[in-house]
Amino acid sequence: MTGTSPYQDWRSPLVGWALLVPVVGGGCGDILVADVSGQSDLVLPVGSVDDNQPAPDIASILTGVRVYTLLVEDTTQMRRRKVTTRVLATLPVQRDEVPALTYRDPRAVLRILPADEVLARMPELARPRLALALQSLATGHPTYIFNRSAFILSGWR
Repeated sequence: MTGTSPYQDWRSPLVGWALLVPVVGGGCGDILVADVSGQSDLVLPVGSVDDNQPAPDIASILTGVRVYTLLVEDTTQMRRRKVTTRVLATLPVQRDEVPALTYRDPRAVLRILPADEVLARMPELARPRLALALQSLATGHPTYIFNRSAFILSGWR
């Protein structure tokens, strides 16, 4: 054995992407979120994209934005596969540009809310990832989470 569990990585990894979209031209610290159910179930715009696709293709999750940088990479080894979620920052969008953006899920309503309100209303498991993404956006240093332990690598880009 090489130090891995005998059942590790039986299936191909899952990679999900989330976009943190800063919105300017209104309140300070506003971000764009998707309200999927209309019941205030807030999420960052998310999608599943092939792990090898370049950043411009990842922006197809939300057409009309340009990807800027990686903020958080969250990897968890599940029983039979590795699950990775990457949070990417986009270039800021103007408040009046938001109605022209198209999210891949037509059921979702795009909303502009203050970041602290979004943090309070996000699902409990998503809050730490969003908090670390906001911190990484402010500091310029990406955060790597492995099995719920966070590492901030300053000076690595």
